[in-house]
Amino acid sequence: MTEHSPQSPLVQIKGLCKTFGTGEGRVVALDDVSFEISQGEHLAVIGPSGSGKSTLLHMLAGLDTPDAGGVIVSNQDLAQMGDRKLTLFRRRHIGMIFQAYNLVSTMTAQDNLCIPLLLARTNDRDKVDAMLQTLGLRDRRRHRPDELSGGEQQRLAIGRAMIANPDVILADEPTGNLDSATGRNVCELLHRLCGEFKRTIVTVTHDPAVAMWASRVLVLCDGRIVESLDTASFASAAELGARFLEIIERHGKSAPCA
Repeated sequence: MTEHSPQSPLVQIKGLCKTFGTGEGRVVALDDVSFEISQGEHLAVIGPSGSGKSTLLHMLAGLDTPDAGGVIVSNQDLAQMGDRKLTLFRRRHIGMIFQAYNLVSTMTAQDNLCIPLLLARTNDRDKVDAMLQTLGLRDRRRHRPDELSGGEQQRLAIGRAMIANPDVILADEPTGNLDSATGRNVCELLHRLCGEFKRTIVTVTHDPAVAMWASRVLVLCDGRIVESLDTASFASAAELGARFLEIIERHGKSAPCA
């Protein structure tokens, strides 16, 4: 991993701006967004549909470039990297968990876990075995994704994102395709991995029940961070949800966002 000072934030977002289209069709997706993420922190970004969550996640992952501002991960400015260097950096330092799992359908569970290790030119079977144990999937190691339940597929996707020890894990609506009980199990797994293995996790969601598992919540509205909330100050997800709705109603919605 890239060396970074323990005193400096692992991720720094500085004045991030992004628009799409021109003229009357111009959409402001991100409007001067700035925040920091500490190493080992579990951060949730919550906002209604169209608030700019997907655009922000793409910026954090280095999958899109801002019009202004920057994304710094482990002291590396993503905007200053060429395509090849950025691809290699993402492979080594950023793990992605997708709502649609994005597993390779023709490969077994253990082979899906091996992909990041092979890309890193290692093939540590002991690490794969340990991850399968952590995920509760040792008995499913030779099953293909279509032979796994939705919760098992998402657990496998989480393991694939984490197995190469990236600096930061980005989770895009990780429970979006799951029922509430299975979604809770996935949230518990992310929470445990963050605590036990000191992973840095950013979860993007519209669901207060998912955001409640993080230690801090940023509320995104109309492409702007309008509030930062400490989940420890809320007794339940319902209480956090009520606060979230109050914030959104107070700030309103002035324009569509991506």
